[in-house]
Amino acid sequence: MIRISLGILLLWGLISSLLAQDDPVATPPVPPFLKNVPSHAAWTITYTYSKDIADSKPPADITPTEARLNRRLIKVQVTKVDAKRREIASWSDGTTSETWIYDNWIFLTSQDFPDIRVLDRSHLNKIFAKNYPDYSKADFPDFDWLSRDNFVGVQTVQDRKCYTFRGGSDLLDKTLNSAYKTDLKEIEASIDSETGLPVEFNNGAARQTYSFKGPPPTSLELPSSFTTALERYQHALKQPYTHTMK
Repeated sequence: MIRISLGILLLWGLISSLLAQDDPVATPPVPPFLKNVPSHAAWTITYTYSKDIADSKPPADITPTEARLNRRLIKVQVTKVDAKRREIASWSDGTTSETWIYDNWIFLTSQDFPDIRVLDRSHLNKIFAKNYPDYSKADFPDFDWLSRDNFVGVQTVQDRKCYTFRGGSDLLDKTLNSAYKTDLKEIEASIDSETGLPVEFNNGAARQTYSFKGPPPTSLELPSSFTTALERYQHALKQPYTHTMK
C-alpha cells in the first residue's frame, strides 16, 4: 500500500512538473497582439546588453561628440497623459536627457546640451523621424512586427504568463532598436497574456524590460521654459528668409 501511494505521488509530481512548464504549442492569441496603455499611464523601460556590448569601452582619446554617440541607454521613464508624452532617459555615462511630445511638437534637452531644441514632426525626414516615432496610433511601435506567423508559444517571463513572438533579423529594420544590429538571427518579444502589454523585447543586442508599476499621472503640463522655446521657434519661422551672397 505504501509503494502504491508513493508511486501515485511520484506520478502526480511528474504531471504537475509538466503542467508548470511553458507551452510551446499554445493556441495563438487573437489580434490585436499588443494593447495601448490607458490615456493616463506611466512605465519604465530598462535596458540590459549582451556581454560584448556591455564590456566594450570607447577609446580614451575620442571627442565629447563621439563619446555621446558611444554611450548606451540604461533606462527610460515614460509618462503619458492623453496625447502628451514625456520620456526621461538615463545613459551609461551618467547623464540624462528629456524628450517631450506635445501634439505635433517634439522638445529635446539634456545635461550635456541644456538648450531646448524644438522639432516639428511634419518637417522631419523619414530617416530622422524614425528616432521620434508617432505615438498617435500605437504606444509601442517597435512591436509592429508581431503576427500570428511569428507566434511561438507561451512562456513565463518576469513571473508573468506571456505570449512569445519570434522573428527573423530582417525585422530589425522595422524596430526602434535597429542601431544595435548583431549577427544574431532572431528577435523576440514577450507580451503579457492578461494585460496585453509588453514585458520584454530582445533584439539580440539589448533586452528591454517593461515595468508598469506606480499610480498613473493626473496631468502633464509643458514647463514654461519649453513653451518659451516654442514661441521663439514659431517667431523665427515667421521672419523673412534672407540670404547674403559673398
